[in-house]
Amino acid sequence: MNLQTVLFNVFSFLVVISALSVILIRHPVKSVLSLVACFVFSAVTWMVISVEYLALILIIVYVGAVMVLFLFVVMMLDVDLEAMKASFMKYTLLGAFTGLLVMFSIIYMIKTQYFEVANVNNIVASESNLKLIADELFTNHLVSFEVAGFLLLIAIVAAICLAFRGPKNRKVQDISAQIQVTKKDRLRIIESDKWENV
Repeated sequence: MNLQTVLFNVFSFLVVISALSVILIRHPVKSVLSLVACFVFSAVTWMVISVEYLALILIIVYVGAVMVLFLFVVMMLDVDLEAMKASFMKYTLLGAFTGLLVMFSIIYMIKTQYFEVANVNNIVASESNLKLIADELFTNHLVSFEVAGFLLLIAIVAAICLAFRGPKNRKVQDISAQIQVTKKDRLRIIESDKWENV
């Protein structure tokens, strides 16, 4: 057993443990942190088997953006743990049925060799898959890549424009109005009888 196999088994075990912690831990913040750990261990597992691109995408997209957003949302929300515990038993049968269905589906696909690859040696390349994807993306599909980036930019600008509701209680300096102000607009003389005897 070489070092790659040992690392793969260790991090696969950590993935299973962290995934179980997501559903077994009742505290929502700790559950989200366990999901982050599950993604990190999955990325390391993919890195061990030389799938660098998927590992980097998992770290950058899911751990770096999505899960951090989930963590902040969960921390800012006032989660009622007692209500969660009370409604947990309501969905126990449905959860058990779904879990058994998924488990039997996985066992069926493994036994029937659903994911069997005919010849692995012809698929595994000598170079890094990240370099191969980058070469293919920025040579043969460069125009499509740029168009996709431009469409995403338009979507970001459109989302900002739709969410923007205008300035609220913001003081803006109007230079032209300040120049046109006269003495009568700024100075007001008030005559009062109570100051005559002073």
